[in-house]
Amino acid sequence: MRRISCLLLSFFLLSQVAVADVKSEVVEAAVVEVKSEAAEVETESAVTEVKSKVVEAVVVEVKSEVVEAAVVEVKSEAAEVETEAAEVETEAAEVETEAAVTEVKSEVVEAVVVEVKSKVVEAVVVEVKSEAAEVKSEAAEVKAEVAEVKAEVADVEPEAEEKLKTSVDKVFTVLSDKELTMDQKKIKVVEITSSVFGYPLMAKLSLGKKHWSQFNSKQRAEFTSLFTGLFQDFYVNKLDLFSDEKIIFKPPIIVSKKKVQIPTVLLSKEKKYSMRYKMSKTKNGWRIYDIEIEGVSLIHTYRSQYNHVLENGKIEDLLTKMREKKIENVKVHDSPTESDL
Repeated sequence: MRRISCLLLSFFLLSQVAVADVKSEVVEAAVVEVKSEAAEVETESAVTEVKSKVVEAVVVEVKSEVVEAAVVEVKSEAAEVETEAAEVETEAAEVETEAAVTEVKSEVVEAVVVEVKSKVVEAVVVEVKSEAAEVKSEAAEVKAEVAEVKAEVADVEPEAEEKLKTSVDKVFTVLSDKELTMDQKKIKVVEITSSVFGYPLMAKLSLGKKHWSQFNSKQRAEFTSLFTGLFQDFYVNKLDLFSDEKIIFKPPIIVSKKKVQIPTVLLSKEKKYSMRYKMSKTKNGWRIYDIEIEGVSLIHTYRSQYNHVLENGKIEDLLTKMREKKIENVKVHDSPTESDL
């Protein structure tokens, strides 16, 4: 028993020793682990510290680089600003120069304009004086011409009017002569009026410029002869109607130096007829080239009739009709109609 007890005690002691050893090993292991963890913590702390320092260093370096970059950029911008400022100053200098040039140009232009105006005015004055002298000279010439025209016109009125009055008085004297037969009166009236009527011009005007130019010289001569004979027949055949008529002459109307119109009033059996004699000065003296009766032109009346024939036929057609009419030699109406051809 005692031996067993001893064995148990020994086993217990051995157990205790083993436990102690185990605990010791555990403790050591724990200590080792703790130390290891502590070392790791220290290491991590150191690493953290290092990292912190590294980060700080990096941050400082980055900040330094950023600052340097910002400084460089600011310097660059400052340089650009300085450059722009220099350009602005240059432009300002150019503007000032241009302004100065413009001002100088303006002054020069003003001076030139003033000088030019002065020269122009002088030239104009000289020209105006020259023109004024010419105008005075022309005015003097015009006055002389006017005086000459007045002198000529002064002769026109009495000369043309006297010619017409003399012819009318002679015709009325013949018509009032009871000793003369009607045929004798007609012959004398034709003789008197032949010196006052301008038959060649009347014939030409009765055709008009257009148709007259289409006639050859032979046709013109025949036409003028036929026209003269028919016109004489026209007014001579009216002599049978004469019964102590009277003519009142009104003041002549001067158209030009060679043309005059003489208004008259024919008094016949208590009736009044306005008549206007148109006269032209020719190489043979004053001649009647048209008569207006109550505003109707005899020449225009003839021209209307002749134009009608010529527009619808030939020149020979007109001459044939006039020949036939002359052969018939009959009385005509108070005013020429187409049958008067």
